[in-house]
Amino acid sequence: MNKPVRVILLDEADSEYKRLNEIVGQQLRDGKDNTEEMQLLRSIKQKTGFI
Repeated sequence: MNKPVRVILLDEADSEYKRLNEIVGQQLRDGKDNTEEMQLLRSIKQKTGFI
């Protein structure tokens, strides 16, 4: 049974995660796909899903 988990990013980690989201959002609007930033964000989301 999976329990809900909340990941809390503190200080610089939080601001960098938000910045990465903004970068990826802009890249998607520009029609880019599979950039390094997108791969990193996907990886972070995948790893937090494992927790």
